[in-house]
Amino acid sequence: MAMWLCWIPILTPSVDYPRRLKGFLDKQGLDESDEGYAFSLLLSDIDSEEITVEISPDFMEGHVISITIDGILDITVEKYLPNGLVIFSFKNRFDTFESERHAAKQIYVILKHIYHEHTHHHRDDDMLLLPEAIDGDGEEEIRRGVKGIITQYGEKIISYHRSLRWSKISSSRAADNILIEFNKGLGEMLYAEHFLKLTRGGLEPQYYDDNRAAFRSSLASFQQILSVFSSRLEKKNLDVAYAVIILSVCIFLIGGISPFFKNMPINNFIVHMVILVFFLGSYQRLTSPKK
Repeated sequence: MAMWLCWIPILTPSVDYPRRLKGFLDKQGLDESDEGYAFSLLLSDIDSEEITVEISPDFMEGHVISITIDGILDITVEKYLPNGLVIFSFKNRFDTFESERHAAKQIYVILKHIYHEHTHHHRDDDMLLLPEAIDGDGEEEIRRGVKGIITQYGEKIISYHRSLRWSKISSSRAADNILIEFNKGLGEMLYAEHFLKLTRGGLEPQYYDDNRAAFRSSLASFQQILSVFSSRLEKKNLDVAYAVIILSVCIFLIGGISPFFKNMPINNFIVHMVILVFFLGSYQRLTSPKK
């Protein structure tokens, strides 16, 4: 039966498991004197229905020893490492690997709810990592799982790059959404590089150097995309300002000239068309790139 390796994202040297467990239970209205530790969660990351979670904690270590979901899924947390790596396994048997992977995602979301502090984003803003299936908790298997997580981070960063590179500033809301995506992507890069740093001791030097260089190159590329986006946003804001000014002039002209042609419908129409052409021509001249 497979074990599963996941990472609690941190930007610190280690996870303070006891403090984070206590903080989570406090938010749920539970304390160490309670006999049971059951609560409801909506796993919006992967499921649409609320689930009932029951945990068995070790308060001295700050570890959740076991987790039960809806009285059906039952897991044991095998190992907590200071750098945020967690290994767990199921007591259940599954018909397919995919059904076990889906259950592993649920457990990972619960562990993140308990131990991950969303210091720069909302908890629903994550592009969720998948737990990595490993054959044991030995050094070689952990290394293989760690490399799988690093690969996932690389794929996430590429996804953010593609999303932002082809984004269009069609409205102020679109601009806000692009900035939100940029901040999320930047956060992923910070986590990716920190994860690489935390797991460096178990990685081959060349593998570490190659991925570190790739992540830093992605960050530089991301900053370049932001620079282009900022330039487009400034131009769009300037275009809007030009449009408002020219439109105001046109309205003034229409209001000032039209009375002289109020008894001449055809000429009045021509005047309006001339002013419209003036508006469009002026706007295009002001907003077109200079050669």
